Amino acid sequence: MEAITTPDKYEASMNETGEYIDQLPNLINGIICDCIPRKKATIIYTRTQFNSHIKSISHQNYLKVLNNNKNNYYSECIKLREENKLLKQQVTNAHITIDVLTLRNKEIFKEQPMLDLLGMNDIDV
Repeated sequence: MEAITTPDKYEASMNETGEYIDQLPNLINGIICDCIPRKKATIIYTRTQFNSHIKSISHQNYLKVLNNNKNNYYSECIKLREENKLLKQQVTNAHITIDVLTLRNKEIFKEQPMLDLLGMNDIDV
């Protein structure tokens, strides 16, 4: 039985001037490009298919949109990093609260005497 692999998502690279450009990715598992909706996308397995794809009008328009919105993507990335940082802190605080409450709960149960409501402590086994 052969393992089924999913294709990788193609991401355009950025050159030294900050422009999005196409570079040949690893094609071992195939790639799917976001320039085409997922349902219509075909998996690219070869260099020839890749070179043909990046010359298509839809892909060229996709690169233009990426380059026109790169400042928006950068600011969005900064916002997401900050949000991620806050969420990590909230998770850490929640874990601390859980640990404190767990300890308190254990202490309360230690202080409570064990009641024998069924009279089971008097039975010899």
